[in-house]
Amino acid sequence: MTFDTALLWSPLPDILSKAYTEATVRSWAVADADATFEILYYGKRSFRTEEGLRFIEGDADGDGVPGTADAIYMVNAGGEVSGYEMSLYMPDHPEITPERYIMEPKYIPQSALNAQHEDQIVETAQSATGWTVDQADGSVYTFAQSDANAGYRLVVMDAALGSRFYGLEKSTDAGKQWTSINEDPFDGSAGVAEGIEFFDESFGFIGLTGASGEYSSIFMTEDGGLSFAEIQLPMDQITEVPEPGKSYGLTLDDYHYLTMPTYDGTTLRMTVTSGSAESDGITFCSKDHGKTWTAEA
Repeated sequence: MTFDTALLWSPLPDILSKAYTEATVRSWAVADADATFEILYYGKRSFRTEEGLRFIEGDADGDGVPGTADAIYMVNAGGEVSGYEMSLYMPDHPEITPERYIMEPKYIPQSALNAQHEDQIVETAQSATGWTVDQADGSVYTFAQSDANAGYRLVVMDAALGSRFYGLEKSTDAGKQWTSINEDPFDGSAGVAEGIEFFDESFGFIGLTGASGEYSSIFMTEDGGLSFAEIQLPMDQITEVPEPGKSYGLTLDDYHYLTMPTYDGTTLRMTVTSGSAESDGITFCSKDHGKTWTAEA
């Protein structure tokens, strides 16, 4: 039989027998004599503040190494403290901070949490189709379709007024280490990364959208990200606005948003729409690795 050690039941009776719950209940009951008190136990939990935490002595996981209260106070320097925890609280009084009785607490520094988070993002990006956005810092990850060890990510170098400046980093060992290969892949432009795709280690695309979401630019590389050129689609080939845009009263001047391209091994396709929320638009294709583009009928 296998089980999750983070969900052990056995620490709960031990915590209950050692926690000063009666004194807390009497104190809280002064404010509300008819209050309901509850306890909550999930097993191991993590906290980023020492507020309400009460150290309980004991060897919760039975490994012969009991925790100490030091871990609780170390969380003030950042990171988090994790341990088997039981909360005592009043459900009708959310303004009162629960008493959180924690046994065998362990301190996890912020650097270790950052490393764990990055490992999770890399794992997600390796199995994803397209790109993966790290919502914590705005970085955008992808791995080359032809080589799972070749990873690329756009990292935020600076930000101002809702826009960001990005640098491009590459990994050759499946995301374990990253090296900067281009400090300004968007050639001085700022915005929000639309996406990043590499169909092999040399051939890839990155996209940048304006903060309003009404326009975007797509850049192409054929040297693995060392240099990029902005895609210029031949909008002069278009003489009439397609439906349903025409019915909405749109003109060709409203089409400024370029979606990230798709590639089937021979043909690239890219659609121009009137904004990031739209899917209908004007599609262009290229059969020469993005050098020339033709409007699809």
